[in-house]
Amino acid sequence: MEAFAAYLSHTDHEIGRLVATARVDGRVGQHRCGAAVGQRRVVEGGPVGSLNDGRVWNALPRTVEEADTRLADIGGPRIHNNYPWGWTVAGNTPFRRWKRETHEGGVPIR
Repeated sequence: MEAFAAYLSHTDHEIGRLVATARVDGRVGQHRCGAAVGQRRVVEGGPVGSLNDGRVWNALPRTVEEADTRLADIGGPRIHNNYPWGWTVAGNTPFRRWKRETHEGGVPIR
């Protein structure tokens, strides 16, 4: 979740730079800008999160302790991580569960 928050912080900073430049150039009212997250959260992280999606499909164990030792790698090019179910559910709010499953007949638009 920290890597996701860092990305949003970076995006916010860059949009701020864009708006500041538009103000200086006198173009602030001519354009609109924003950021949107286009994907709902996924289930692959499991109850404790995942550092490697392949482990989920091969039923290999994952531990919080391993994630703690590789914390600096999360969000980088060497790990394809997914956060735990609790953060997945929070990230999907107001929808329930995760993007592969529907709730009460709802279908995600792709």
